[in-house]
Amino acid sequence: MKLKFFFIILLFATSHQACNNAEKVNTEPLSADESEVDSLGTYTTYKYDTLEGMYSGKFGDNEIRLVLTYVSDAHVTGYNLLKGLQRNISGSVAIKDNLVYFLASEPGDNKYDGSFEFTIDTTNFSLKGRWIANDEKIKSKEFKLTKFIKGNDEGKNINASNLADYFYMMADSLGYYHFESDGYVNYEYYPDNGGAKTDQIVKITGSWSLKNKDLTIFWKPNKYFGEQSKMKISEVKYDEEYSDFVLINSTGDTLFQSMY
Repeated sequence: MKLKFFFIILLFATSHQACNNAEKVNTEPLSADESEVDSLGTYTTYKYDTLEGMYSGKFGDNEIRLVLTYVSDAHVTGYNLLKGLQRNISGSVAIKDNLVYFLASEPGDNKYDGSFEFTIDTTNFSLKGRWIANDEKIKSKEFKLTKFIKGNDEGKNINASNLADYFYMMADSLGYYHFESDGYVNYEYYPDNGGAKTDQIVKITGSWSLKNKDLTIFWKPNKYFGEQSKMKISEVKYDEEYSDFVLINSTGDTLFQSMY
């Protein structure tokens, strides 16, 4: 509760100061790339939109994606993605020195909803904070996230920024994987009941994480995959000039591109 209390005090102090100093501007020591500079060389309003984007990192035994879609000097909106479950967030913003403080809540209509209290360091975009569940029986979680910076490797390698471009829709012998750039993934298949496939498609959702060439998918509870799936990215060379990337699952089978 100490951190939340600090947030409330900081937000109150910031809003109170803004009311009493409506003509003043933020003169915090920010870099020229992150701030506007007037004709006298004085730093003015901080560019809060530089904080927008996707942040990812460990969240307990899983990986979370926190996407900030809009950030201003007073408000933040976005969503988080954990094991395929997407929850919107909305809340308040305050700034002190090189830290921007956020207090954002999930809608509250899911039993696992809660609130996020976190800071972003404007010098390196590192994010630290904790999540507190609305249900007191659920333990809070602390986390450290890294901002997702889109790579510029001209297609020479696969990384987190372009994986969904390469593997947007992949198929195995039973169903189809659909990868999204924000970390979301789903798998659709027709269950095999005694050798005959049913007409009812089953959809399993999750979120993916890439470390070097190792791809991990964290699934929502399901009967088919369990909690995680492990895959590897491999480069196949067809000749001296042409090669391509493929996904290989834990049983050694190669997934193939699908237009489904």
